[in-house]
Amino acid sequence: MKKVLFFNLIFLVLLSCEKNTAPKPEKLITEAELEEVLYEMAILQGAESQLRTTDNVLIDTYAYIQNRFGLDSLTIVQNNMYYSHDYKNYEKMNERIVKRLKKLQETTKPDEE
Repeated sequence: MKKVLFFNLIFLVLLSCEKNTAPKPEKLITEAELEEVLYEMAILQGAESQLRTTDNVLIDTYAYIQNRFGLDSLTIVQNNMYYSHDYKNYEKMNERIVKRLKKLQETTKPDEE
């Protein structure tokens, strides 16, 4: 019994090490387009959290993205999964988004006297 359990464990470990790739979405968007979508979503979600606490305003992020980019939520999720399987490249994309958000934050920060 212990041997069977041991071999099953080894098999699962080897199986988990196999490169896992997400299927290519039917409507594949470019990495730059996905980066722009994720950037806009981060801005909208930040604005929503600020407005919700002060004015009880709800921003429909996905409706905005759909109108702005012509993408539905399923397409965004599929593309996000597809590109996230290249971890190093996806991490670089997220770093660029964070850098842009920080730059935006600095330019919109009120002057402190």
